Amino acid sequence: MLVLTLLCRNEADIIREHITYHLRQGVDFIIATDNGSIDGTYEILKGFEQTGRLLLLRKSEYIHDQSLWVTQMANIAMYDLNADWIIHSDADEFWMPAHYDLSTYFNQCPLPSSVLSVQRFNFLPPSVDIREDLHLPFHQLQVYREFTSFNSHGQTLPPKICHRSLPSVLISPGNHTLFSLDREYPSMSVSDLEILHFPCRSLRQFTTKIRYGAEALISNTNLPVTVGSTWRYIYSNFYLTHRMPFYYNSLAPNLQVLSSGLHSGALILDTRLRDLLHGS
Repeated sequence: MLVLTLLCRNEADIIREHITYHLRQGVDFIIATDNGSIDGTYEILKGFEQTGRLLLLRKSEYIHDQSLWVTQMANIAMYDLNADWIIHSDADEFWMPAHYDLSTYFNQCPLPSSVLSVQRFNFLPPSVDIREDLHLPFHQLQVYREFTSFNSHGQTLPPKICHRSLPSVLISPGNHTLFSLDREYPSMSVSDLEILHFPCRSLRQFTTKIRYGAEALISNTNLPVTVGSTWRYIYSNFYLTHRMPFYYNSLAPNLQVLSSGLHSGALILDTRLRDLLHGS
């Protein structure tokens, strides 16, 4: 059985496509934890729960206790559902195999490692030449991605992990590593499985994400300041200084940036998700 865990808050513009895509790709069951959404995300998840392929949990505390909550979902997947493989995903991440679908990929996985490290690639937000009030879904507006993605500190975007069922494991903040009380499980990097990442889909969505995400991180005094460093950085340097439009526009390409990036190879036209979700 292939199980996906999903932790989300206020992702109504993308959550339906996320779940639809992964179920179509062969995920057997989804365990979702909603962290106090107020934009309709919870109601969308409730609708999927009625299909019998999603278990919905809810956490109302705004403390971003991601490691604890994802570990709880991993334990449900392992001990209650007898999962063979577990994917830990955010709502803006779409796990894309190079061949076949996710079910076939994991069923045929010959790798000896029990933990796979999967690279993420950021898709550029809608161009500043496109108005946000077009009301088109994100996957139709966002078809250009980076060849190599970096965080706001200029560091390569860290990969995420998926893994076989293993006893007594803990998932690190950000879903980057897997460890137990006495050791970290080594992971194996793969190139035939990628994560298509859509963190910035509109100025309104991105501003809300940074505000609530960073404030939840700050309120959890048990977390080191290195956890969520990108959100903290953008919050301090752009949200609190009322410069989120400036930051957003620095990410959103105009036609000249697109042309230059495609010519140099820094940007790639990638319509795979758009094509797979066509008509959804």
